[in-house]
Amino acid sequence: MEMIVKNIYQGNSWTKLVDDEPLKAYLENKLLQLDELINEFLPACTDAGLYTGLSGYCLLKTELGQYYNDVSYIDQAEQLIDRIFDILELGETAITYASGFAGIGMMLNSLSARNVMEIDMKDVHLEFAPFIKTDLTLCLYNQNFDLLYGAIGHGIYMINANSDGYYTNEITILIDCLEKASVIDREGRRIVKDEHYRETNFTGVNMGMAHGLPSMLVFLAKAFENGIEKERTLRLFSEFFLFLVNHQNEEGTANSFFPNFITEHPLFQDKTSRQSWCYGDLGIGIALLVCAKTFRRADVYDFAVKIFDNAAQRNITQEAASMIDPFFCHGTGGIAHLYNRAYYYTGRMQYREASFAWLRETQNFLNSEAYLSKLRNNGEKLELLSGVAGLGLILLSMLSDNEPQWDTFFLLS
Repeated sequence: MEMIVKNIYQGNSWTKLVDDEPLKAYLENKLLQLDELINEFLPACTDAGLYTGLSGYCLLKTELGQYYNDVSYIDQAEQLIDRIFDILELGETAITYASGFAGIGMMLNSLSARNVMEIDMKDVHLEFAPFIKTDLTLCLYNQNFDLLYGAIGHGIYMINANSDGYYTNEITILIDCLEKASVIDREGRRIVKDEHYRETNFTGVNMGMAHGLPSMLVFLAKAFENGIEKERTLRLFSEFFLFLVNHQNEEGTANSFFPNFITEHPLFQDKTSRQSWCYGDLGIGIALLVCAKTFRRADVYDFAVKIFDNAAQRNITQEAASMIDPFFCHGTGGIAHLYNRAYYYTGRMQYREASFAWLRETQNFLNSEAYLSKLRNNGEKLELLSGVAGLGLILLSMLSDNEPQWDTFFLLS
């Protein structure tokens, strides 16, 4: 247990997944092709969002600049930031984490904190605050605890922007509302108003990182880490975690630990979930690894390892056959990065091997001229969440010895 505790509490050194020179050269060439593809369609982009538009492209440009030590990429990123503020001035931007003020603020704060470029974040936060606070109130009224489009996304941004305690009251209110919107019994705590994705008139517990319980757990961990409601966030996390432990799939009934959605309705209760960030065991497992580190919980770490151990044994060839893209959200590249991040947290070599296996599946897309031509011809799927920008960041993380900072936007660190 001592080695486990040391790894999860202190972290390991990030080491590049790819050290083979021919493969490195191949991936670097693909990176440049992906960047050229984005450049072709950038002039027409009017979406400033983090997951969906210019903010995601800005992240890729800065990471390329640091990897290649090329200031021209930073110059391109600065031009994108100017465009982002021009778009915001039009007053038509959403407020959400995925595509609006909350996510844009996260991106700008990251670049400023890492000294990638000078940005007056005090003015940015003050400008964004009225929009964030107003929309948070609406989300809480509707009990919308979604990461991408609801209160949890705002909460993640507010914690990130709370260096002077400006958002402490709003973060506390969000914690209050999470507690009031959930119920607890002998099987643990659960949110009671999540709508089932296949039947809107039936409720249950959404198990996806993008829209459900895992992102709530990471929010509680980040609040705890920032000294906000430490006793209560630890208690709430423990109660939600108990629910997870008590709602695993029965052994032998599915190849995944958890379904996409937990419900007592027999017609809508699925068993198997895919491997991905947005839904499935990998998103749950990585959320628990983050929480284990923050709350210093070896039992949570052990449970997360069981989830990843089981996932790593699943048939990659069979599962990859159903994959339709190499991107982050639910594609082969995202799976590769999740295993790579799990390897960083645990040091377990089977996760590194799984990451490399999913990288090979990602190469199948990169090797397909027909697939790349499809991307070039329609200009779709270029963004961070489900597109080329996110794939570029994944490849950079596999080529670099520097721990990726961008995946904190997906609650992986």
